Amino acid sequence: MQVIFSAWRAWEAQCILESMNTPHEMCPQGRDSVRTRIVILSAGVAQIVDEGRLGYGQQGIPEAMPFDLFSARLAWSLLPSVRQVRPWWIEVGLTPSFSFTADKPLWVSVAGGARTIMIGSHQVAKGEPVQAARFYLTAGTPLLLGPARTGTCSYVAVAGAWAGGSVLGSVSTIVGVGLSGLAGRRLVPHDEIFVQSVATAAGARVRHIRYALRGTWSDFSQDVRVQPLLRYSKGPEHEAIVRAQGLSERSQMVAEVTSQLDRQGIRLRTQSGFQKAWPELPASSPTAHGLIQWPAGGDPIILGPDRQTVGGYPRLGTIIAADRMRLGSLRPGQTIHLVCVERTTAVRAYEALLAQMRNFISMFYASGEAEGQHGT
Repeated sequence: MQVIFSAWRAWEAQCILESMNTPHEMCPQGRDSVRTRIVILSAGVAQIVDEGRLGYGQQGIPEAMPFDLFSARLAWSLLPSVRQVRPWWIEVGLTPSFSFTADKPLWVSVAGGARTIMIGSHQVAKGEPVQAARFYLTAGTPLLLGPARTGTCSYVAVAGAWAGGSVLGSVSTIVGVGLSGLAGRRLVPHDEIFVQSVATAAGARVRHIRYALRGTWSDFSQDVRVQPLLRYSKGPEHEAIVRAQGLSERSQMVAEVTSQLDRQGIRLRTQSGFQKAWPELPASSPTAHGLIQWPAGGDPIILGPDRQTVGGYPRLGTIIAADRMRLGSLRPGQTIHLVCVERTTAVRAYEALLAQMRNFISMFYASGEAEGQHGT
């Protein structure tokens, strides 16, 4: 548990972009900003999220951060002119498609699972799945994301501040509680989102500009489509669980992702040879995003960002910060390998993740310059 909180503090202290080291405003006003209305055309499974609410676990309120925080921050980092704006996103789930339009021009970026993207009648990247892209969207032009080809979540970011209300300093939606976002629920067609968008010189000069990379993001995120390895730090009941399963301390545990997958948690199905004998249940204790609980039924659950904040199941461990981003990329039917690692490994993996993100952003912009500008 301590490793995950230490990693979180390190992440906050080492944000990738300079903009994330600048004090944020929820909705800055000024002569260079303009109020923009975004209208949802098709919603799929989507909701509003931001970096979450820290410090309210004792009141039973989870952080409700993005399921895939790494991809969310990548999307935000690709936007221009958002130095003093608090990051927020539209989190788009597995299926079906999602689309919206805006009444004024604005910058939009997308990152996460690979999807086909259309701007009006134009197919981005000739209809191939795109994992990260940035657009200057003209007024009235719809942006459409098709169903995810890989991963589970994608994140849509716009260059503007959330202009609606917040609860406990956050706009993240907790659907089960009916908290924040748009009336505490998922988005539906005809919903309107108001943002204080940023007027940029580039936006004034260029009608449409595209940067996109396709088939590359998996090289950096360690493709989770084929038996991904998820590393975890040891939990209080780790030894008891391992003994009950008849495994050694360093054995990999193999499990399948079930269809019971949402922002509250991911239920796994373990291999048939696992034993059902079980250690004594602990007293209720705080939970964390990525905590692996193992109920007496024999199948573990990896807790998500909307989990319950207190639990009483045995704890195998907590997914390390470098691998938590991959939880938002798992799909039903996939096989995963759980392996316990030491704190030093977790820290090195986290540092490597930051370097991967910097490299990817550099390649993203280099690719965009090579592709050039596309007018419409």
